[in-house]
Amino acid sequence: MISVVFLIELIVVAVSAYPLFSIKGNIGIVIWLFLFAITLYTASKIEKKMWMLKIENTSEYNKITDWRVSKNLIEQRGIYNEF
Repeated sequence: MISVVFLIELIVVAVSAYPLFSIKGNIGIVIWLFLFAITLYTASKIEKKMWMLKIENTSEYNKITDWRVSKNLIEQRGIYNEF
């Protein structure tokens, strides 16, 4: 959901740049910079969320590989009662 909001924000920032910069004075630039700052904030939230998912996936991967290694060691040693 947040990625859809980010996509919409990027489209608004891209489309509104020329009309806002063509406004006389600095108000158009200030409005565009405000929209750009909101877009950067949303991007940082998405990046943090993806980083946390990557950590969770890595820990799950480590659990699976640890289990497979321990299973292989048990099979090599001939200990089958525990599993």
